[in-house]
Amino acid sequence: MDVERPNLVVILDELERRELITRDRVATDRRAYALQVTLSGRQLYDRAVAAVTAHEEQLLQGLDAESRDTVVAALKIIENSRGKV
Repeated sequence: MDVERPNLVVILDELERRELITRDRVATDRRAYALQVTLSGRQLYDRAVAAVTAHEEQLLQGLDAESRDTVVAALKIIENSRGKV
């Protein structure tokens, strides 16, 4: 994910504040935390995935399967080359 540790702590704090995750110390390693998604977190995730899927369908609705595959492959190449230029 390429997220710096201090930024990750801020993100986890916010997710925990919103009751989307729980964070508990690992009994065998006091430096580590076990993260668990809550029911609210899972429901938000499911709604987000559904929204993204619906948006992608709307964007690609005029393309046949082969054209869709080409677009997705091109976007993956762009994503993987991000930051390498």
